[in-house]
Amino acid sequence: MTERDIAVQLAVQEVGVPPADVTDEQLQPIQLDLHHRCLPKLEAAEWIERTPEGIVVIDSSPIAEADSPPTLLTSDGPPGDVIDAFLARPLRQDLASIVADRHRPLTLEELATELTSRERVSSTTGCDEDELPLSRRLHHVDLPRLADVGLLEYDPDEKTVARTHLLMALLNPTNSGNGGTSGANSD
Repeated sequence: MTERDIAVQLAVQEVGVPPADVTDEQLQPIQLDLHHRCLPKLEAAEWIERTPEGIVVIDSSPIAEADSPPTLLTSDGPPGDVIDAFLARPLRQDLASIVADRHRPLTLEELATELTSRERVSSTTGCDEDELPLSRRLHHVDLPRLADVGLLEYDPDEKTVARTHLLMALLNPTNSGNGGTSGANSD
């Protein structure tokens, strides 16, 4: 896929319109984030390779060698849902980093407070969800989506967030077997 193709697919998920209806205005910030931040990180982790023809997923990813959940890399297709959910909004990378650094679950309010101290939270992507207060946006949008793909565990009743093996494998593929815990299995 080309960077533009990936950006269009992310915009489709983020904005909720068909690919043909994605505007250049919606696409530009996503393409910039992909080109300057997301793709270099995936390339450094040796998950992808950028070629003149486009972005190629590397078959011998370091995660494939670790004891990571089979849902991350399957022969049925690319880890699209996981990567899409993770990269769809810059806030999610900060959120994942905070959750991964915690050995115990943290509350929604603790997470919102820590995210607020980071610069990126104040930036918006133009989505209706960005008009919500941060804790509501996390509760209703970001945390459920990341939990749906297995990147974290979120208890909406208790409003607690915990890391998973999949999150640890995604953020630290070379050490995913050394410290990745699931909130349900830790402590």
